[in-house]
Amino acid sequence: MGDYKKNQIENSPSNVGLLYVIMIASSLILSVSCGFITQPLAKTNGFLYYLINGLSSSISLFAVLSVYFNFVKKCTPFKRLFSLNKTNPLNYVIAFLIAGGMMFGLGFINGLFADLFNIPAPETTITDFVHGNALAYVLSVIVFALLPAVFEECFFRGAIANAIDNEKIVPATITVALIFALYHFSFTQLIYQAIYGAILYLLVKKGGSIFPCMIAHFLNNFTILTLEFIGVEINLYSPWCICFGILSLAISIALLFIVNGKKNSEKVSTEKDSKKDTKGEKQGLKFWVPYGILGALVCIAVAILGVI
Repeated sequence: MGDYKKNQIENSPSNVGLLYVIMIASSLILSVSCGFITQPLAKTNGFLYYLINGLSSSISLFAVLSVYFNFVKKCTPFKRLFSLNKTNPLNYVIAFLIAGGMMFGLGFINGLFADLFNIPAPETTITDFVHGNALAYVLSVIVFALLPAVFEECFFRGAIANAIDNEKIVPATITVALIFALYHFSFTQLIYQAIYGAILYLLVKKGGSIFPCMIAHFLNNFTILTLEFIGVEINLYSPWCICFGILSLAISIALLFIVNGKKNSEKVSTEKDSKKDTKGEKQGLKFWVPYGILGALVCIAVAILGVI
């Protein structure tokens, strides 16, 4: 199959939505299977239970991405995202600021949202096993920080973002933000993850590389686990903490546009223009029809089942 046909299939709105549904379905099937098999561990070895189930999402993402990457491996614009020398080094500094700004500036949103809608907190989480336990800490960093940062970014800011890049930046940002938030199957995290998803999309869109996104994503999860491991508690509701975080986030977003300017956006636009058909049709939010909507509804249904 020629490169042109591959690019057309890769960027078909329906196929992009189908990719999302396949990923959601595989993730749920593997998660349910792991949960059923490891259920006896829930009472005897809670940490191993969480660890195995935590791996399920990364394994499903890896499987879907492996097939997808193999199919579009000759797509030049897609490979561009994985080039280390295609982004300004300052974007890595911006990634640090984004991670800190999100956690300390907007970290209170999850708790506030749970309280507002009276969503009960889980009895135990992976952080309950990390405190003072070096082995649990290291394994948790790998499973809950490193692997999600790699695979989730490759999927959402890689495969999905690249395929809808012809769209205007606002609807494209909203799309990536929403599907990233819904993927976590949690109403408590919905607002926080949507904001994070939008900012990370802007980072890859303006910066031209997926690696700063991976770093920002990793740092967010890594910091939570590290603070729990060393026994440091931070009051995310503190006005000082929130002000510091929001200021850091504002500076990072401003720097993102100042440092990158229009250079990468123009480059991406030029590359994408070469892949448009003769009619020059815009993809719009057709991503959601019909498969994207189906995937979103599945995520919402799972989130509801997790609350009731």
